[in-house]
Amino acid sequence: MIGIWAKGLQDQMNITLAFRLNLPSKKQFNLKLTAADCYKIYLDGKFFAFGPQRAAHGYARVANYTARAKNVVIEVHSHQINSYCWIEQPAFFACEIQTDDKNYTSSDFSCYRLTDRVQRVQRYSFQRCFTEIYKMSEDRSLFYLGEESFEKLQTVNVDLPILLQSYVDEPKYNLHFPKNLVESGAVVINEDLPIWQSRAHNLVGTGYRGFLKSEWEEFLTDETSKFEYLPNQTGGKFEYKTYDFGRAITGFCELKVKAKNKGVIYVIFDEILWKEAGKGENHVAFERNSCSSVHKFIFEKSGEYSVCTFEPYLMRYALVVSDSGIESEISLRDYENPNADNYIFNSNDEEVNKLVDAIKATFAQNATDILMDCPSRERAGWLSDSYFSSEAEYILTGKNQAEKAFLENYAYADSKGLPEGVVPMCYPADTQTFIPNWTMWYILELEKYAKRWPNDD
Repeated sequence: MIGIWAKGLQDQMNITLAFRLNLPSKKQFNLKLTAADCYKIYLDGKFFAFGPQRAAHGYARVANYTARAKNVVIEVHSHQINSYCWIEQPAFFACEIQTDDKNYTSSDFSCYRLTDRVQRVQRYSFQRCFTEIYKMSEDRSLFYLGEESFEKLQTVNVDLPILLQSYVDEPKYNLHFPKNLVESGAVVINEDLPIWQSRAHNLVGTGYRGFLKSEWEEFLTDETSKFEYLPNQTGGKFEYKTYDFGRAITGFCELKVKAKNKGVIYVIFDEILWKEAGKGENHVAFERNSCSSVHKFIFEKSGEYSVCTFEPYLMRYALVVSDSGIESEISLRDYENPNADNYIFNSNDEEVNKLVDAIKATFAQNATDILMDCPSRERAGWLSDSYFSSEAEYILTGKNQAEKAFLENYAYADSKGLPEGVVPMCYPADTQTFIPNWTMWYILELEKYAKRWPNDD
């Protein structure tokens, strides 16, 4: 495979490139793909897949897809910071497409920088990378279908890491809509409310990478900290609606927007409703989990837009705050391991059935590529947690796909900065801190794995 990236941009923090290939006609093809840090595939303007499955430093996993389309767009986002979620590595894109009459490589793709995502923003959490803020003057769907909406960039060949296979079955991408409207009303700006502070913002510049607050282009949580909600009222700075999806779902937040004028939408989200003085009975606290759980979409002119977050987030409740004249329909496209759905359990006790459903949903959201501690604040591959979640994978699926990828990453792990004989506490990640007894959990899990899967290479 041939690795490429935009010339001069391999070390840029928080940028998204799009690699586009327009085939002569709609064709069936096989697509082989890897990229850093993460990618989304759009075929003929429609979302198709997210990846890659994560690997250790110096390695990358390759995915194989079969599809049919004319316009192929692969968006690749590069963070270039230390986190618990993605490893810090040189950016790259490598792709091969095989049709019935021609083969294409990365060099056949045109490269564009998607400048409608704001670059210099705050981190989402201490463990994850950047918040998502978009400033849009037109819908990206035109670009997906071949229009020259962004500047075309020159590419250069770049080195690829060692390539590994992907193990976990392709996640679910089902679309979910809110089950009910919890509350609606007006939002006013209360300057007396304190601004929320986070270590994810204040530690930048101390070996912890990101943008200093003096560099931010948008002050996302400074703004939402000042929001005061007035249920069943009108006439505020913004309007709001709080939606309930019925259960906590990990996935990509999507909005279909009709903007009669320029304006803004904030999507504030969480897993629970929070009763808080001055915030109301049904408050959605963006900071509750030490996260900046807000997306912001700025529409610079009237029109219709379809927008989507690049990465997956966890929410049950979505508080949509918008300018007057900005109408939207919100949905969530889930990103979950599909194999737990095959586990059948029926009891005469409905409470037990609900508990099992919750167990399946929890596993599915924490095993999309590796075994994770949580699908929200961290998305990190922690030891100790994995000892137990691997049991869940075996019971619910009869397989060891996520655990195999998880343990293989540790076998190749970069232990730079750690004492001799110690493995990272979570991986793939960039941290030189560790929990000593997590190495013990690693040994225990390896022993269990060897006994359960003795023929696994």
